[in-house]
Amino acid sequence: MASATRPRAADTRLDLVDVSWAGFKRMLKVRGDRSSPRIWYLDGSLTLVSPSLPHELHSRRLGRFVSEVVTELAIPCLAVGATTLSRADLKVAVEGDEVFYLANAERIRGKTELDLNVDPPPDLAIEVVITHGAKKAMTIYRRLGVPELWVCTPKRLRFYRLGADGTYAETPRSLAFPFLSAEEVFSWVSQPHASLESEWTLRLRAWVRDELAPRARAGGRPDGD
Repeated sequence: MASATRPRAADTRLDLVDVSWAGFKRMLKVRGDRSSPRIWYLDGSLTLVSPSLPHELHSRRLGRFVSEVVTELAIPCLAVGATTLSRADLKVAVEGDEVFYLANAERIRGKTELDLNVDPPPDLAIEVVITHGAKKAMTIYRRLGVPELWVCTPKRLRFYRLGADGTYAETPRSLAFPFLSAEEVFSWVSQPHASLESEWTLRLRAWVRDELAPRARAGGRPDGD
């Protein structure tokens, strides 16, 4: 007898068209302080995404990875999570999986609200892709001027850098953390979830302290790069 195949966990996604900016703002108000669904807006197209468990597990690990690196290396950082990033004049809005201010952290220290008409865009945004593509999110981040984007699927992590021509190009090393490669980060994020996250974090913390930090302080790059 053939064994049943367990369906893969999927994000829940709803796309709406011909939504005005006022309609987008009303949707935010209706959603309120709840963390889900996350909302994207691009040129009148509104997307609502409720992340699956695999999505959230990958997202949290990526956020924890960045947190451990900036803490050990004393890199200025402000994590803004899934804060709504929007520009009415550009007709875009996005709530990322993990978003960080690094080079511009001091410029928004102490702020309780972001106004991207005045404030700089985040330095790094992370998007996890389980069952939908990243094209829409990349277009939004590109218009907002986010200089670095990480896109993570169940099989691979890609680093993208915003070029002078205003488009993203894949790059083997991080812009914010030039001592890191996408493959190296993914090797941690993709580890099986059989162990507790606290155990995984302790292993990561030891690796960052004992292996990554000395390399970074010496100006080294990932092996083979």
